[in-house]
Amino acid sequence: AFSNSESIDSIVPIGDALYLFQGSPILMFGVRIRKLNPETGSTIWVRDEPQWTLSNVIAANTVMYGFMSLPFPNNILSVGKYDPDANDFLWTSPLWDIQGPSIEMYFDITANSSGVYVAGGWGENDIIPPDQGGGSDPMRCLLFGYDTQGNFLWAHQDSRIGSFHKA
Repeated sequence: AFSNSESIDSIVPIGDALYLFQGSPILMFGVRIRKLNPETGSTIWVRDEPQWTLSNVIAANTVMYGFMSLPFPNNILSVGKYDPDANDFLWTSPLWDIQGPSIEMYFDITANSSGVYVAGGWGENDIIPPDQGGGSDPMRCLLFGYDTQGNFLWAHQDSRIGSFHKA
């Protein structure tokens, strides 16, 4: 049982365990990671990380990938390969500039033996005033490709209006 103030961002089955990635107001902008026994639901260990957040975590074979960000004021959003045993990232690679005049939104991540793929949208920046570059771009599809070592390979921006919500 969790408190009413905790939310579960991702549930990832790897090997003989389930990993829960939770947002918790106790950590402010951090992440709480729980490793659970999938047969009993009992907690094997809990780790709190107040320095970064981790969301949209997925499993690809026995590896985890997810969106990682440092808290405000840095707000550096990256895609990363996470090692739960070391409670650290094997690599992170920054996503496109989130500080620019248009806001990019990253909705999903998927991976296979060829690479890691991030899907989202670019544009629709109506929260930024027009005199600062906002308010005029329609949402466009955005897709990034990385190799399994975190090297950025390519980006695809579709000229049609829309966005990816599930990769």
